[in-house]
Amino acid sequence: MAAEVDTYLANHSIVTLLNTAVNDLARDRPADPYTFLVNKLLEAAASKGVETGLELRLKGLKATLQQEHEAAQDEILALKKRVAELEKGGGAGKPSAGAVPASGSAVAAAVSVGQPVAGGPPPIGHTAFSWAGGVGGPPPIGHTPFSWAGGAGAGGSSSVPAPALAPAPAPAPAPAPAPKKEAPKKEKAPKQEKPKKEEKPEPTAEEKAKMAREKLLAKIVKEGGKKGVEIEGASDMGGLDFFCTTMELPDGDPELLLMSMDAMNAEPEPDAEDRKGCSGHVGKMIFSAGVERLALVAYVPDAEHNKSASKIDVKAWLGRVLEKVGGGKVVTEPTAANSTKGGKVMVAVIPGDKDKGKFPLKDKDASMAAAFTFLREHDAFPEDNDDDDDEMVFGDDDCLDDY
Repeated sequence: MAAEVDTYLANHSIVTLLNTAVNDLARDRPADPYTFLVNKLLEAAASKGVETGLELRLKGLKATLQQEHEAAQDEILALKKRVAELEKGGGAGKPSAGAVPASGSAVAAAVSVGQPVAGGPPPIGHTAFSWAGGVGGPPPIGHTPFSWAGGAGAGGSSSVPAPALAPAPAPAPAPAPAPKKEAPKKEKAPKQEKPKKEEKPEPTAEEKAKMAREKLLAKIVKEGGKKGVEIEGASDMGGLDFFCTTMELPDGDPELLLMSMDAMNAEPEPDAEDRKGCSGHVGKMIFSAGVERLALVAYVPDAEHNKSASKIDVKAWLGRVLEKVGGGKVVTEPTAANSTKGGKVMVAVIPGDKDKGKFPLKDKDASMAAAFTFLREHDAFPEDNDDDDDEMVFGDDDCLDDY
């Protein structure tokens, strides 16, 4: 199975491709590393004439958007044509200039005061001529048009005015509104006082210290689990079997640093939102510099889970570091590691000494350099070659080129 995997990776140049992408990522340090890596993979596929599934989906989406755009343009043209047709035929059936039709309310108001209304039928007792004010119709019996218009009547008699119309009766007054009955006011029920919550007593100094310790331990596990996932990714992409890095929260406490190592080696929980740990198959030495001392924890998994584990003895590895830096002491001899990948773990500290110029931060750099040198001497970590751009370089906040 391993031979088939190696053949597959070699045929597609996967290791070289990923090495180049990660080296470029470490060199450029973009704000969005994920997009950077995706673009590198797409560039590699394009250089080999491979059209990825992502590109095919994007082309399909582009074609769909183009079709929808063309359909929308056709609908807009159809609407413009319809508007033009309506504007051309809009003059038919319009009222002539100067003619204002009377509304129903206007006609009713005119009739109530005895005034003629243009365009409406005459009321009972009027002809169209009399209702129009004597204009546009024949005069009534006993009048000529001249006498009806205000001149002399028939036989030289003076004109007789038209009888006045009786005013419309005034509308009856509206009945006065009935007085509103006020609903009886409901008496509010007395408020019930809520029982007062029992005040919790102030925690003692011992309880406060316990709570602070629990919060710190939770943060230690979280930091270790997150760093473990990062190491897993570096190992999978670069083929690294061993790794060295630093931890901040233990602050030089060897017990807390060992807890960080356990969190890094833990198996991921299947129902958890974020992956944590996952790096039990990677050998590693971690460091934590405090004010008074530097804590070190070394771990080597079983050989069945790590192809370089048989080359590294955990006691010899940590012993070389303590020898090079000087002043250190072993806290825990090699014991079974708390990891599903088996292996051994060992703990040590290097106390600081201001009088001798030994400071934990300085000893941390020297310790990490000695740890990497031991791994390279035993062919468990790639040699540093500045001429090879594909060389993988990892190492927390430190640059491995310094070692």
